[in-house]
Amino acid sequence: MKAVAIDPGGTTGWAVFNIDYDKETSSPLWKPRVAYHFEDAGQLTRGQHHDELYTFLALERPDYLIYERFEKRNNDFALLISCEYIGVCKAFAQRCKIPIFAQGASDVFNFCSDDKMEYLDLFLRPLSRWKDANAARRHLLYWLVNQQNRPKIRSHLLQTLR
Repeated sequence: MKAVAIDPGGTTGWAVFNIDYDKETSSPLWKPRVAYHFEDAGQLTRGQHHDELYTFLALERPDYLIYERFEKRNNDFALLISCEYIGVCKAFAQRCKIPIFAQGASDVFNFCSDDKMEYLDLFLRPLSRWKDANAARRHLLYWLVNQQNRPKIRSHLLQTLR
């Protein structure tokens, strides 16, 4: 199961989570640390990166796509461009027939503090450089913990966070 999270904006953060399943038991095959399943994270920063975002998604071929939904803020450019990148995500998911999930920024940040990210070895430093990639990782973690149809992953993450 591969999931990709997108934090859209002037700089678009992204993160990839991947876990294999045992073919006989359908149980997740956990590596020793949760962070090992967070394969990669980064940011798209070059100007209007609509094509770059779509190409990234096509190369990753996720089973699930998670994105931060549009919320009105004071930065007009970020507002407009965020909506456009969300449209790219929706178009990709529709074309590839994969489930897509929208999350609010405040829900995710209230759930997953910097300390929790540090504890899970998911926090990229320096924060000033990796702000949006860290946000995408938070979205992935929040989605994984709130997926009721994947109780083993949810349970493992919640136990790790205790």
